[in-house]
Amino acid sequence: MKIIDARIKWNEGLGNSPDLYLLVDSVPGIAELRYEIHGSIYHAEMDGFVQFGHYNFERGGNQDGYGGREWEITMLDGTTRMLRGPWSSNSAAVNAAGFPHCKECFYTSDERVLHHDGYMMANAIDFRGGEVGFLGGAISVDLAIATLARFPELGAAIAKDDVKLFYHVVTIDGRRKPSQEPEPGLIEKIITSS
Repeated sequence: MKIIDARIKWNEGLGNSPDLYLLVDSVPGIAELRYEIHGSIYHAEMDGFVQFGHYNFERGGNQDGYGGREWEITMLDGTTRMLRGPWSSNSAAVNAAGFPHCKECFYTSDERVLHHDGYMMANAIDFRGGEVGFLGGAISVDLAIATLARFPELGAAIAKDDVKLFYHVVTIDGRRKPSQEPEPGLIEKIITSS
């Protein structure tokens, strides 16, 4: 996956954190990815693109994610597993599970939608195939940092929340959003590598 362009939706006037939007040349499909598991979190990474989800093996556990659909995934060792109704998760849970750290983002390979909000899915795993508008996903923290460095006109950086193991898009001068005052101590949380 190669990142072609990027933008930040600062979500001014909202309580939401800023969002990172990416235009990519392609997104690896589920058949290309190789998964590993820690606890109930499945994780795959390819060229900085990260896909993850939660799946409960326990008999009687809730397996109704994605309407109970089933997907076959390939593990790192080459074996396959059938997941029935996995659930999306979030990067903080994945980071806490011990995987290489990642950051949520929205991505598309359709240049027409990069500068429009389009149709946004908040699911971290896209097992559906196909793409409409933006899809929710994640990229490695190192790729997020490198992407923002490639596009300095965005005026954005990545800051780490050590307590929640979550990574935020912030302004390069230590503000949560461009319209806000600099936050004491935030600039010290900006990282240049994970």
